Amino acid sequence: MSGLRLRGRLILLHRQARRIGKTAPRMLSFWILLAFLVAIVGLATLPQPNTLVSASIRTETVSIGISNPDASAFTLPAAEVFDGSSMEGRCLNEVSVFPQSGSKLFLTRERAGDLIVMVDGPSYVEAPGSLALTESLNAQMIVSPDGPCAIAGGLRLPVAGQARIGIAETGARSQGEPSLVIWDGLLTIYGRATPTIMGIPVEYLKPVPMEGDRLYRAGDFRLPAGSEVSSDTAYWQGFVDVDFETGPGFRFEASTNARSLDLIAPAPRAVRGGADATDALEADEISMTFGARLGNDPNLRWFFASVSFVLFFVSVIFQVIRTKDEI
Repeated sequence: MSGLRLRGRLILLHRQARRIGKTAPRMLSFWILLAFLVAIVGLATLPQPNTLVSASIRTETVSIGISNPDASAFTLPAAEVFDGSSMEGRCLNEVSVFPQSGSKLFLTRERAGDLIVMVDGPSYVEAPGSLALTESLNAQMIVSPDGPCAIAGGLRLPVAGQARIGIAETGARSQGEPSLVIWDGLLTIYGRATPTIMGIPVEYLKPVPMEGDRLYRAGDFRLPAGSEVSSDTAYWQGFVDVDFETGPGFRFEASTNARSLDLIAPAPRAVRGGADATDALEADEISMTFGARLGNDPNLRWFFASVSFVLFFVSVIFQVIRTKDEI
């Protein structure tokens, strides 16, 4: 009797294996579809990317909107001051400039000439050993690499606010008007690893080793010479490095957390409506692409690797079952 029972159980198991083998292709298709849907939901529920853009740009001009006066104050080792006061045109040492909120700071150095520092708006300018200069609405200072008011080497000035870097060179300027262009520049775009996937904080998706907000490098963007970079929302933090002994202009070194920047290239885009090509400049958007995010975000790579591993594991199981059934 025991032999008959064992044989009956084996026959039952064989029939069950055959049924599973017949349904294996459909089950595998189901798991493929499920994995695809999970991936789509994961992508659709991703939060907006959190980015960091680091700029290293050699330019002849930059304008900075002052929103934090404390972080925007600076001192010039020596400068000729033009602010409409009794010190007009005099060479002063250790000139301290305090731009006020709402004003704009313009830094201009054409080629290898003097550095012109102008504050458009309210500011305070003072120097040791002289009377404190009164509040000015249009203070201007000239810093020279040579002459009686020269400074040796260079200087470093703070950047803290919205910035417009360079002036797009289109060939439409009148003769004799300086171009004040960007000579060269590189934007390095970083992203912060997504903190949630499908609305779930990544720290809860254990044992997969995910970390929210971890910084990763998404790519580089080289600026075309003669272009202009700006943004209405980007707040820049960093410095301007002026070296009178090497190269034209000065170096803008700063970072911003803005998700996108506007680039006006020196070559106009396709002309629309018969407009003059020199007047048809349109800004291009610089931002981290979706593909760069998918390829570089470490949390997204772990997510898709996990989905792919589960799908591969399930497909192997069903393939083994199907092979045994055929045998």
